[in-house]
Formats: sequence, C-alpha cells, structure tokens
Amino acid sequence: MFRDINIKSKGILGWLAQAKTSDFTFLERLDEMSDRYVDNCDVFSLEDPENIADKELYDLLMTEYPNWLKLAKIKKLLP
Repeated sequence: MFRDINIKSKGILGWLAQAKTSDFTFLERLDEMSDRYVDNCDVFSLEDPENIADKELYDLLMTEYPNWLKLAKIKKLLP
C-alpha cells in the first residue's frame, strides 16, 4: 500500500517529493501513524465522488469522529 521510501533520511525535501508524486499516500500515512496523542485523521477514497448520496458521504466523513470526541475529552483537549 505504501511506497518503501525512507523519508526521514531525506528530510523535508524527501517528504515533499513523496507527497507530490503520490496518490495521497501521505494522507494514508497520517491516518495509519501510531503513537499519536489522539487519532485525528481518517482517509477514504471514492470511486465516483459525484455519484455518492449525501447521507453516505456524511457517514464516511463522520466515521472516526465519535471516537475522536471521546478521546479528546478524556485527554482534556475539550471541556
């Protein structure tokens, strides 16, 4: 799924090159990162974005939000 590139060894320019040449691989990596204080990223793809029902799109957009909200409150990021 992800390209086998050691971005850290190439610094910010390596990361930018990867982000520019990928099909949103950098977003997928953000979604799969471990050791985050709170998971705040979710990525999904659509075959045909123009032909998705509003409710289905909303459901996809909100998939991880309830868990994020719960964790953000536990971690005292929200009142």
